[in-house]
Amino acid sequence: MLCACLIAVGLAGSIAVPITAQETPPEPDPRVEAIFAQLSPTERIGQLFVVTFEGSDVTDATYIARLVRDYRVGGVWLQPDNKPPAADPVEGRRAVQSLINQLQMYTFQTPLTTFSATSPLTTTVTP
Repeated sequence: MLCACLIAVGLAGSIAVPITAQETPPEPDPRVEAIFAQLSPTERIGQLFVVTFEGSDVTDATYIARLVRDYRVGGVWLQPDNKPPAADPVEGRRAVQSLINQLQMYTFQTPLTTFSATSPLTTTVTP
């Protein structure tokens, strides 16, 4: 009997606060929606990926150029080994900026596949 009373008290104590739903999310930006509407399903999937690569070579024949140009990856994460050698910090920053500009250039080139829309490339630099 004591056990049944303890269980009843425990269950009564667990009937608690009602759960409320989350706030209504804000309306999406129409500019973002316009870009998203132009993307093919494959490009939408590509936007979910952030990739990295070895070295600092970013030419048409490289794997990273193909990922950015043809598969429209959402971002590139630059690692320390991607930074071109530099004599001083100012030259190093310029070299990294040049590398980022080269990668960005591929987002505006016509893909070698059937994709059509372009979207900016996000880059992240690891110090």
